[in-house]
Amino acid sequence: MHTTALALQQQGLLGPYSIDILLCWSVLAQLTGFTLVYIGYLPERSSFLFKLTSISAALLLAAINGTCWIIAPSYFAQFEAPGMVTAGQEIRFSPNGHGGYAVGDAPQSPAPMTGRRIGPQGSMVPLPFTFPFYGRKYQAAYVSADGTVAFDHVPHPAETVFHYGAQPTIYPLLVSVPKAGTDVRFHTAPKRLVITRRDRCAFGQEGCYGFQTVLHADGRIDFVYLAIPAQPRFQPFKPLASPWLMGITPGNGYSATGTSPQVTLIRDYHHEFLTHIDRLYAPLVPFLIGALCVLIVGLPQLLRGFLVRPLEQLLEGMRQFRDGDLGVQVPVSFNDEIGYLTESFNAMARSQHDMVHGLETMVAQRVAEVTDVTARNAQLEERNRLSADLHDSVSQTLFSAALLSDALPGQWRRNRIEGIKTLERLGQFNRDALNEMRLLLTELRNGVEEDQPPGGRIKALVAQFEARHGLKAQVDISGDAPLPAEVRTVFHRITQESLNNIAKHAQAANVRVAFEALPGQALLVIADDGQGFDPTAIEGDHLGLQIMRERAQRIGATLEIETASGKGTTTTLVWMRNHAE
Repeated sequence: MHTTALALQQQGLLGPYSIDILLCWSVLAQLTGFTLVYIGYLPERSSFLFKLTSISAALLLAAINGTCWIIAPSYFAQFEAPGMVTAGQEIRFSPNGHGGYAVGDAPQSPAPMTGRRIGPQGSMVPLPFTFPFYGRKYQAAYVSADGTVAFDHVPHPAETVFHYGAQPTIYPLLVSVPKAGTDVRFHTAPKRLVITRRDRCAFGQEGCYGFQTVLHADGRIDFVYLAIPAQPRFQPFKPLASPWLMGITPGNGYSATGTSPQVTLIRDYHHEFLTHIDRLYAPLVPFLIGALCVLIVGLPQLLRGFLVRPLEQLLEGMRQFRDGDLGVQVPVSFNDEIGYLTESFNAMARSQHDMVHGLETMVAQRVAEVTDVTARNAQLEERNRLSADLHDSVSQTLFSAALLSDALPGQWRRNRIEGIKTLERLGQFNRDALNEMRLLLTELRNGVEEDQPPGGRIKALVAQFEARHGLKAQVDISGDAPLPAEVRTVFHRITQESLNNIAKHAQAANVRVAFEALPGQALLVIADDGQGFDPTAIEGDHLGLQIMRERAQRIGATLEIETASGKGTTTTLVWMRNHAE
């Protein structure tokens, strides 16, 4: 904006007065924008207290400024310019012989309003005589479109800003041209030059003026005022809206000899108006400075006690709540909005604490219940496993011993030699049952099963089966890779149960046992040529078959039993690690 304004001034599109106003407002806009950015858009650069103080200061300035603008129009209307010329008055400037002028009133003698017209850009007027002005003599005068007369070039109102112009100038009445326009004419005579301004509006109307400037050959200057509004309106930022000034000036210290400046004879009505305004606004300066000092120093202290400290306590409580202290309570300082917010936070913290405490109690109860259920399930599972193990091992042995015991009396009466053999077998069964019971008790106490390859354990079971029941069994062990302990146990128990079922029910002549164990998989096939059975004819579920299925399901193995009446039985157990997982 600054660069553009300066470029426009350089091109002659903006005058000094316009560019002053433009630069002034642009600087204010920059300062305001900087303040807004600093306070509002950079929160990490300023504290909450600083923001409140700055906003309060801005509101104070805005309130004072607004109050001033409210009372300004009526105060402006009270101004009456001292020494304001009136219609019908004539003022004469007469040379005093010392390079200056004497000022006084003269009887009005207006000249006829005739002559050549001055254009809107002003023009040069040749003088029919040599005109002396502040010790110098001029052959021509330059007249502007508002009736101002100068001697170097056509004058411009903006030059008045710089010590009433930079050239020798005569101001009959410096005032703007009305919207209806004006008519400026000049008339020359052998001893005088008459310049007349008559606005194209009704005399007496607001902003409508008429006056003459008469330059005499002896150096006298007469201002004849034909029409002046009774009460011109003065405005602080539009000095030309009303009569700005009246008088003559040699320019910026210009003199004929160049040794000393000449006296400027100017009556500055606008300056008097600004002085009138200053009498209203000048007392506001110390008040404003004092109010800002009190605001900057006192407001932070006031806000710290009523606003900042309660907020800091609330924020500290929130930090403790965030860090896990759910029972934190913040004291309520005042029953205002912050107090309501603090009380709401306290209620939320209490509710959260009660809820979490209640949940912890419920979780503890549920954990105790789950622990109890888990323990009972573990006990039940251990009972089922122990029952299955007893059924597959000790129970079967004791069953065989019971059968021998039942047959022993009759056999002893018929053939004592065979009875003795039966007694020996009965003793062997009892010893086997005792060994199996000891093995189960050892596993229960130590929690570790016997670490023996599954193929060897199956061979031992088949050998024990042959010794007990006098049947010859074909055994085929084609692989004996290590298997998980639970898998080994299942294959051992299912082999044991299948052989016991063959001994009790099958009445078979030939038995074949095939086992293969590879890394991650195992296969067991037990077949007999006995009488078989009809699976659909079994009422309910046979305990032995049920235990076998449960064992296979526990390790994720597949158990298949193929049988029919009179066609023998084939039991197949397949386990694979991937399927089990």
